[in-house]
Amino acid sequence: MAKLTPLGKGAVTVTILCVVGAAAWHFALKDMLSGGTVATDGGGAFATPTGGGGGGGAGPGPASGALGTDGNPLRVSIVEFTGYAPALVANGGQLKTQPGSAFDRQGLSVEFLIQNDVPTLATGFGSGTFQCAWRTIDFWAQEQPGLRAGGFDGTMVMVVDNTRGADMLVADTGIGRVEDLLGKKVALVQFTPSHWMLDYAIDNSALLAPQKKALRNNLVFVGADEGTPGVRAMFESGAVQAAVLWDPDASLALRKPGAHVVFSTSTATSLVYDGIVCDSRVVAQHPEVVQRLVAGWFEGVGLAEADAGKAIDALTATEPSFADLEKKEGREFIAGLFKSIKWTDLDDNVRILGLNTGDGGDFARVYSEAGKVWRANGGIADPSVPPIPPMAAVDTRFVEALVAKKPEAKAEAAKPEFTFDPKERQAVVTPKAAPVLTKPVAVFFASGSGKLDRNAQRILDDQVAPLVQSMGNAYISVEGNTDVKGSAATNRRLSQERAQAVVDYLVANYAFDRARFNVAGNGPDKPVCSEPGEECLERNRRTDVAVYAR
Repeated sequence: MAKLTPLGKGAVTVTILCVVGAAAWHFALKDMLSGGTVATDGGGAFATPTGGGGGGGAGPGPASGALGTDGNPLRVSIVEFTGYAPALVANGGQLKTQPGSAFDRQGLSVEFLIQNDVPTLATGFGSGTFQCAWRTIDFWAQEQPGLRAGGFDGTMVMVVDNTRGADMLVADTGIGRVEDLLGKKVALVQFTPSHWMLDYAIDNSALLAPQKKALRNNLVFVGADEGTPGVRAMFESGAVQAAVLWDPDASLALRKPGAHVVFSTSTATSLVYDGIVCDSRVVAQHPEVVQRLVAGWFEGVGLAEADAGKAIDALTATEPSFADLEKKEGREFIAGLFKSIKWTDLDDNVRILGLNTGDGGDFARVYSEAGKVWRANGGIADPSVPPIPPMAAVDTRFVEALVAKKPEAKAEAAKPEFTFDPKERQAVVTPKAAPVLTKPVAVFFASGSGKLDRNAQRILDDQVAPLVQSMGNAYISVEGNTDVKGSAATNRRLSQERAQAVVDYLVANYAFDRARFNVAGNGPDKPVCSEPGEECLERNRRTDVAVYAR
């Protein structure tokens, strides 16, 4: 996930301080604190910062000339992470645009700022230190409400990577499912995208509400100054039984004897995305600059994919942690990290942004769901600030302009990312195999009926379809369950019909591959409650949606 950096990246305070920081900058403190001025008249020099790199060393000097030129480069704040390798390659392997590079060919001068302490967007936009910055979609859902409330705003202009295993929940022997975390100590850096991954898994697990609360209360938060190295140290020492990490520390943590992956973005492939957010004033006043940024970055994706060595060279030349990693672990280790990240190109952006379907795609889903999760679990500094609709948080014009030049991108985006096979499903979904998590859903049917009513369809739309979409590389088992009333044989037949109705609806309405789904009717054979009373019987009348990693 676009992290806060392999070393110290977890500057979670960004979110907590967002509203306060934005307000402070808005009420003219920005001039006193930054010593710079901000131009908003649409002139050639958008900002004239006079220092304060927000953690990236000395700040940029006074700007001269139009934005995106050598005297006034577009400044983009990033952290040390494999997901940004294509941008560095597009810049000629350096932080500043090199002659003959992809960005240079676009007629754009870019300066990337390595800011591992992750300054708030209000800080960067207000001081003019940078005009664009990395944010994961879930992170953006945290920060934008406070940013806008403080008088600033931004918009995501492209998606640059998708973690496919770079974020992991790693655990000791004996912890095989998310539900097994109950009563265990889990270390992590709070309010990071990896934290979002864990929260999502907890929310979609079979744990009851009090159990979810108890699990969250038992989480061990490591300070942002220690970051994932601190999380890994706690796990390796035995101080905690599980850890939520991102690469490279996640891969290094797996070297502990008995350590294994319980849940990761290799299964939840559509959950953590990095994008670039630009100051809305820049987008309005200099759209041609933003367009060149998007085009050059996508060109960098192609260059990095064609030559992994260039990507490694760019990382080790510009990011100290990767230079150190190369010395300690070697280039092959860094190349291995690339396998758990997908650099997203134009085709991917069409799919992720839902340009074929017009529904906002994975961007809208993740932004909406993350916003709800953060509000419920304390990730929004001021919950009274109203949420922002997903499509008001992204500007797809720049991707669409490139699609107009390459219309075949829409056809490529429509192709399935993963293929599924019934034989493989039978080998993965077995009675002895444990799902990584199981989500019980109350899908109600009329007595004796296997037909979904509108209320049942709404529940599937709200609770089940998003889960299946998020777990893009997983097999899904849908199991119908009943209480003990009536004939066991009749209940098994009816529960099978109901589970099949659920799968039929999902396949018909969301174009899911039918080969992904296992269908089972358990009747009363798998109760989750054995106490007397109607409440217990109701818990047993459920549909279990179980996620199996490949």
